[in-house]
Amino acid sequence: MKLAVTAFALLFTACGGDDFSGIYQVTTALSDGAGCGTGTSSAAPSHVMVQESSFLGQTVLQVKICTSADAASCGESSALVAQGLVQDTGKGGVAFGQTAGTGCEIQGTFVTLVREGDAITIKAERREGTVPGECVASELTDHESELMCKSNQTITANRVGDAPKGADNQIKL
Repeated sequence: MKLAVTAFALLFTACGGDDFSGIYQVTTALSDGAGCGTGTSSAAPSHVMVQESSFLGQTVLQVKICTSADAASCGESSALVAQGLVQDTGKGGVAFGQTAGTGCEIQGTFVTLVREGDAITIKAERREGTVPGECVASELTDHESELMCKSNQTITANRVGDAPKGADNQIKL
């Protein structure tokens, strides 16, 4: 069994995407556990923080759950966003692939951030399916639109403060 993995938000250069960083007060949270419909109201944190940090010298955004508008109240990256790493363009996620017969069976979580003024929408979709051909790690996320949406979560929130710059995360050997 051959396994391929890609986290397409990990390595990229900061090329002038929107400034998503900030602390946001959640106004709505919707989830659909059976597909990618509008969803129904769901439990949500009171605040989220989108924090710019770096990974191996490249800029990434992390979405963290907070209990208040104070950055010190923010915990680890949100389960909503799976890996918690998003490109400065507002797109990110992680996908896993494994050879299945003559195709590649892919499972992934895909995240999109959209900012309009002081409002932000954070959408995470869990998708899966099988595509023809071998699993090539660098190409797994290219199949996002071919995969069936299994569930999604959407949070909308209004900016209430600045987020401190995150740490420079390194891999230590």
